[in-house]
Amino acid sequence: MNEPPQLPEHEEAQDLLKDVLAFIDEFQDQNSPTEAAGSFSGDRAKKKCTRSYSPAYDRQRRERKKEERQKLRSQVDQYEAQLEILRLRKPMPRADNTKWGWLTAVTDEEEKRRKAEEINRQLRTLLAQQLTDFEKRTRPGTCVC
Repeated sequence: MNEPPQLPEHEEAQDLLKDVLAFIDEFQDQNSPTEAAGSFSGDRAKKKCTRSYSPAYDRQRRERKKEERQKLRSQVDQYEAQLEILRLRKPMPRADNTKWGWLTAVTDEEEKRRKAEEINRQLRTLLAQQLTDFEKRTRPGTCVC
């Protein structure tokens, strides 16, 4: 009664853990511990030693890396030249223009507004003329044939 109630997942996990530990024990019984540990570390040491490169391969690798660096440097030079050309093409903003640019934008907008108001006035007068012409035509007794 002192033990907490065991959940089904906990029981399954315990069973799985027991099976895994039993498998490990069987494996260790088949191979002696010193033999398994010795062969494992020896294999790893062997692999490290066999990765030495031949002098010819080292030279080729160095030459390949050197060529790649030279290629990248030439690309950098090309990109810098392109950037300089683009900078020369683009007009540099004047200090006056950037400082007072808002003023020119405001005056441009004001001019656009004035033109729109003038067009609006003209359209209203045309509409008024058409309305009076229409009223004249629709009055009873007047015939504009």
